[in-house]
This record gives sequence, C-alpha cells and structure tokens, in this order.
Amino acid sequence: MKRSLVVIAVIAAAIAGCTKPAATPSQPAPAPTQQPGTQPATPAPAQPETVPTASAPSDQVTMTGNLTFKLFETSVEGEQQKPTFEVTSPQGSLLEDNVWALKNASAVVFGKNGEETRFEAGSARFDNVNKTAELSEGVVITMGTRRIELQDVTWNNDKREAVSENEATVTDGDTQLKSKGMEFHAETQQLLLRNVVGKVSMQGGATQ
Repeated sequence: MKRSLVVIAVIAAAIAGCTKPAATPSQPAPAPTQQPGTQPATPAPAQPETVPTASAPSDQVTMTGNLTFKLFETSVEGEQQKPTFEVTSPQGSLLEDNVWALKNASAVVFGKNGEETRFEAGSARFDNVNKTAELSEGVVITMGTRRIELQDVTWNNDKREAVSENEATVTDGDTQLKSKGMEFHAETQQLLLRNVVGKVSMQGGATQ
C-alpha cells in the first residue's frame, strides 16, 4: 500500500549575501605640544565606536504563487492513485518537514463517484506526515446548494472525513440550521450535525 503527495509549486528563492569592507583603522592623532608655562590640556572623553550589526536570517521558508498540495487514496501496487483532497494557496510557509501553513486556502474533497465538495478558509495547515489538513478563519463549505459556515474544520484523509467540534451554520434555500458540531463523510456524502436547532423548509411548509 502506498501514499504519495504531489506538491506542485514553483519555488523561487534568492539568497543574497553581502559583506562590508573592513573599516580602515584611523590613524592616531599627534600628541599635543605644551607651551612652556601653560597647563596641559584635558583630553576629550573617548567616543564609543559604532559597529553595524546584521539581522539574523529567518529559518522559515515562504513561497508565493500557485501552490497546490494533494493527498491520495490508498491503492494496490501498480494502480493509479486518485486524489482525495487538494488545497491551493497563493502563499505558504514551511513550518517543518512536510507541514505547511497556507493563507487564503481553497480546497476540494473528492467523493467516491467524482463528487466535489469545496472549502474556503482564511488559513490552513497542511500536514503530509499525518495526512490531515486543518482549515480555519471563516471556513465556508459548499455542497451543491448547501452552504456551511464554521470556525474551523479538520480533514482526515485516512478516514475520508471532515470534522468540526465547533458551531456550524447550515443554509440551504429556506432551511437554516445551527449545530454544535458536524461531520462530513466523503465516501457516502453524508453530513451529520449534532445538537441542531433552527428551521427546516419542507414542500408543504416548515418545521421548527
């Protein structure tokens, strides 16, 4: 069984170093001569020498452009793997090996039969080690005519599910619901809501 990650990114980095030429040591001033019958002049206090300091370079790698990260389903040796999750971002920073922090992320979860569920978030954390992606900051999930707004959601590629333990608001036409948590299962396209309150619109009317 294999897992793989395809990271499509154009990485452009320029590292420029510069050195300053060593300062030429100043020549000592000639000792003042004392005229007969006069008091020796009091020497002026020495001024401290200013040494320029360079700021320490950052160890964090940041990239901009069309960054794309993918997770795949497990497959039998030799079979072509299909993507299960894909996230794109205009800016990403490498936090550690195979872990990225992304800004203004757009993600797609692919269902078993080609269904696409779309996610938008202000930020995301893509972890290729644990095969997870955490989306936060104004998350919006679009499932056909259904729109889900929530604080955060975590995609687990092994379980093929997106889970949030926080409040979610679901809107679908005249239906408006609030829940204290949600689960979305990509294999079955099931949306599970916990502790639901709100209004459900039905063909003949509405129920509370």
